[in-house]
Amino acid sequence: MVYSTWEWYLLWGDAMRVQRFCLLATFVPLLCITSYGQSQFDGDFWIPKHQDAKLVYVIGFVDGRNDGINDAAEALGSDIYNPKISKLASKVTVGQIVDGVDEFYKDWRNRKVLLRHAMQYVMDEAEGKDDSDLLLLMRQQDSRQRKDD
Repeated sequence: MVYSTWEWYLLWGDAMRVQRFCLLATFVPLLCITSYGQSQFDGDFWIPKHQDAKLVYVIGFVDGRNDGINDAAEALGSDIYNPKISKLASKVTVGQIVDGVDEFYKDWRNRKVLLRHAMQYVMDEAEGKDDSDLLLLMRQQDSRQRKDD
């Protein structure tokens, strides 16, 4: 059977859609599993890491946070100097965050606090915010969450 150009395009297009669907059906669950695992890092993950690995991790955290801030500014039709947006930005350096997280995890009670929570706590503390109540809540929630898993 001989197909016209249009029929060939339709057949080939369907095959490509099926191929794309199969690839997505395979890789999307893998990405979800990977992102879930990455979000569960705590002090047991952080402490044995070398300084270089810690720096790279925090740089990624800060870069992702900055992208979020820029996206928020864009969504609001504003710039990062808008008071609503600028309060999200941090003046804490990567080195300060690494040192702060190291100090944070030296307290054995903080070992099960998730790394993303520890970094936020360190950034708040470096900016002079009192997060003592938040620290207690993080210790309770994160350790309880670990027991449930």
